Amino acid sequence: MAINLPVYFMNSSGEFSTTPQPMAVPVIVVTFAAVDKDNHYQIPNPEKHESAMVLIDTGATACYIDNDFADELELPVTSEIQVRGGTSTINSTARRAVMSLTNDGRLFSQEFHATPLVNNGRHFKAILGMEFLQHCSFTLDYKNNKFELLFNS
Repeated sequence: MAINLPVYFMNSSGEFSTTPQPMAVPVIVVTFAAVDKDNHYQIPNPEKHESAMVLIDTGATACYIDNDFADELELPVTSEIQVRGGTSTINSTARRAVMSLTNDGRLFSQEFHATPLVNNGRHFKAILGMEFLQHCSFTLDYKNNKFELLFNS
């Protein structure tokens, strides 16, 4: 059974819509949590996880998460890394998170590069790049007004 997630469009003010707007970027809602001490991937009780808007970025290789958001969720550090962007390189950490995107209870484990997204004016708290997107089908069909992220079971 395929799971089809709605794609929203977020403008530069952080407002989002179900239809494309000028200069808006595609986002989805994701629930994040840390792995537990035994490295189990389960979304814990409500005060230990949080939902956030996440940018879908087919031009990004890796996945990124706001460093303050990662600290708030107490995501475990897996390694020290350097994050390279178009204009700079910063020292940072890789963090492991559990994500819930679908309504069928399916969980995804993903490593994220922690970066200052919100402090740099972004209204989304994470970016899903091709490391994650290669496991699903992403459609932005403006002609037929079809915008979806599709997971096969």
